[in-house]
Amino acid sequence: MKDLSRLFGRLILVTALVFSVGFVAAGGKAEEPAVSAEGAVSRPDLVVGVQKNPPVLEPMRENSNVHQRVLYSIAETLIFIDYKENQKLIPGLATEWKRLDGKTLEFKLRKGVKFHNGEEMTAEDVAFSFGPERLFHKERGWTWAQMYLGNIEPPEVVDRYTIRIKSKQPDFLLEKRFAGYMSQIISKKAFLAANDWESWSRNVVGTGPYKLVEIKTGDYIKLEAFDGYWGEKAPAKTITFKVVPEVSSRIAGLKTGEFRSGCISG
Repeated sequence: MKDLSRLFGRLILVTALVFSVGFVAAGGKAEEPAVSAEGAVSRPDLVVGVQKNPPVLEPMRENSNVHQRVLYSIAETLIFIDYKENQKLIPGLATEWKRLDGKTLEFKLRKGVKFHNGEEMTAEDVAFSFGPERLFHKERGWTWAQMYLGNIEPPEVVDRYTIRIKSKQPDFLLEKRFAGYMSQIISKKAFLAANDWESWSRNVVGTGPYKLVEIKTGDYIKLEAFDGYWGEKAPAKTITFKVVPEVSSRIAGLKTGEFRSGCISG
């Protein structure tokens, strides 16, 4: 079972994000979560003060810290990295994987995983995520795809929950590639239903504990807890990444309680 700390960790993985529900800056007093008469804990609305936000959230559109800190809460990879256990590779959207030979990985997918549009994730979605229509399309993310995943062949769907992915040349880092940047799985149906590439990039549909609500360029990105998530319940009801360029303003917001968390750098 995944613990809540890993869910929070998605928001701070590649930044110096000071993150904790109920956090108050130095000298302040920690706020206790609200508890109803029935004993239910009310999830907070979290506002995070950040220097900047990415303009889009499609994994192939940008490679930056500001992109990653939001994306990790929305879309997930087949394999996860446990950063508390020496970067150990652990099951993610795939429950298991094995090498069939020096160039081939076979993944067994987690059953019952839902995308934010309510559709179940299957091998078809994984094949599409790493397929030529999305990954190596010359007018889309071709440049980034070549850099990170240019060695892979189009995936082979074995059955609804089994998929094989081969590399063109032997690659001892292959498992880590499917745990890292650009390897997030997206909904094939949602991608194909989008009006165009730009529209999709601002309305990415993944499997993460939070779903994308709105991107307001230069102002904020808002996420909402996805109650259909396959893992632990998201600890905050909503998360808003609010753009506050000045460090002093972000610190002041922490002290006054305007922000429940703040990114001091990055």
